[in-house]
Amino acid sequence: MEQATTWWQVLIAILTALGGLECVKWFFNRKTNSRIAIAEAESAEFHHLQETNEWLQKQLQAKEERFAEQTQLVRKQNTEILDLTTKMAEMEIRHEQEKSELMIELVKVRCDDNGCPFRRPPNAQTPPKPGITKEQYHSQKIITSMKILIDNGHGSDTAGKCAPDKSLREYKWAREIATRIVADLKAKGYDAERIVTEESDIPLPTRTARVNSICNKLGTQNVILVSIHCNAAGADGKWKTAGGWCAYTSPGQTKADILATSLYDAAEVELAEYIQQFPIHKRLGKYDSKQRPVRTDYSDGDPDYEARFYILMHTKCPAVLTESLFQDNKADVDFLLSPEGKQRITALHVNGIINYIKNLKP
Repeated sequence: MEQATTWWQVLIAILTALGGLECVKWFFNRKTNSRIAIAEAESAEFHHLQETNEWLQKQLQAKEERFAEQTQLVRKQNTEILDLTTKMAEMEIRHEQEKSELMIELVKVRCDDNGCPFRRPPNAQTPPKPGITKEQYHSQKIITSMKILIDNGHGSDTAGKCAPDKSLREYKWAREIATRIVADLKAKGYDAERIVTEESDIPLPTRTARVNSICNKLGTQNVILVSIHCNAAGADGKWKTAGGWCAYTSPGQTKADILATSLYDAAEVELAEYIQQFPIHKRLGKYDSKQRPVRTDYSDGDPDYEARFYILMHTKCPAVLTESLFQDNKADVDFLLSPEGKQRITALHVNGIINYIKNLKP
């Protein structure tokens, strides 16, 4: 018992030395105090994070506001640029329109021809203005400057090329019509000539060389050629039932097609009586059912036929070959040999050529 008292006395003495009751409290509260310290530290850290988050939120909001302002500014600038671009485009369009209008006005008064009285600005060679318009002046100039070449097909030494009864020989008839055409054109103030005045058949290369020589001298645009022929349906010396007038040009679209169309237009007028009589002769069997008084081929958009005839392919100027009815059809031959027929065929070519020239633009 004495030993036990001594043990407790020793324990009490130790606790008293360590602080007594406070020591006992510390011993039992040490874990609680640790938890409180940790909680206070975590609370301080959370508060710091909360303040940081609020600061970042404010910074983000400020950046979003600045971005919205910049976006609005860019949109405004883009709108201004678009407006300026539109205005510039409108100004360019107006400028081009005004330029075109000025050019049109300039063309009306300007002329590159030194001898033109309408030349602007005038020079030392500019003559006084005549009492006509610029268009009339240039139309007359085209008339006087255009060289009309007439070719008459074949020759006295060409085999065949005649009516079965020999009443019509193509070379002779073609030369007569060509001579009439040239005479009528000259009488109306046009420059026309035949390229073959010989009775013999001049080779095609020689004919084309004659034409091209004139083209080289006067300019291709100032020359046209019409070659006069009669058609034929066969070569056996017998009468046939084909008939009608037509014209040929080289393949493709050229000025020759315009000339041919002008001749076709003249044919409708000058051959009006022949066209009117054609159905009657057809019923009498002089023409077969497929024949037409004016033969056309509109497969390429115009009435003329296309062929690679030598004189059409190798001449530099617009060239048309006409086939004036058929020399082996009795009704056609009667018309071709009649004074009226010769006059109509001549007028067809003369008027067709003149209308073509008058419609040429300066």
